[in-house]
Amino acid sequence: MARKKVVKKVSRRKQVRKSKPATRSMKMVRSTSRKISVAFKNLAFFLVLFIVSFALYNVFSSEVIQNVFFTLFLIFGFISLGFLIVLLVLALLKSMNK
Repeated sequence: MARKKVVKKVSRRKQVRKSKPATRSMKMVRSTSRKISVAFKNLAFFLVLFIVSFALYNVFSSEVIQNVFFTLFLIFGFISLGFLIVLLVLALLKSMNK
């Protein structure tokens, strides 16, 4: 036996919700020297790891160890590239504020 569809009644009055006024204004992103120094320290750290893993990749002759260091070499390279981009963006923001 087929069931009948239940029809929901829609009220004719629309409920209007009033939006709350914004209590906080938008904050500007500022490039402080602390952020730049943190980005620079992280960039230097991952560049050192990048160079060490590249050197160890070239030193070892075992295929398994070379694959491990090649993977580390790629990972640290991309992380270093990411921190370089962050550092450039922060430097650009700092120059735009002046």
